[in-house]
Amino acid sequence: MGSTASNNNFPAQVLRNSLQKQVSVELKTGMSYNGILSSVDTWMNMTLTCVTCTMPSGEQWFELKEVVVRGNAIRMVRCMDEAVGPPPATGGHHAAGTSSSAGRGSFRGRGGPPGRGGRITPEERQKKFGNKRPRNDGGGGRGRGGRGGHD
Repeated sequence: MGSTASNNNFPAQVLRNSLQKQVSVELKTGMSYNGILSSVDTWMNMTLTCVTCTMPSGEQWFELKEVVVRGNAIRMVRCMDEAVGPPPATGGHHAAGTSSSAGRGSFRGRGGPPGRGGRITPEERQKKFGNKRPRNDGGGGRGRGGRGGHD
């Protein structure tokens, strides 16, 4: 299955399609809220109106005018089938495992060729330093190790 931006946004799109529709939200604590989804954000924080709150035991319930639910407290959201619709199309996108310019190992970070952060080849090292080995005592006050520029 391909990994595309539309696949990554599919759950968020379902929630946006569920706006102004009846949803059921179950929290990690076991409480559940049934109401009309009036707003949702990128962190899945949501506001429900005309809410029926049911306690984990299922025996106690009460009605509320409005509830704001924090996204990281949500275990599950149930919505109407119409909100889901067909799955997003995956044709024409990169398949999983193929590289793209934004993937790992691309030209990013410190520059240089893909891979380990722009390491130089032995030929480039010879051209740059000649027969001299680069100083590796941690001096200069920058970088790792050493006493920080006290020669």
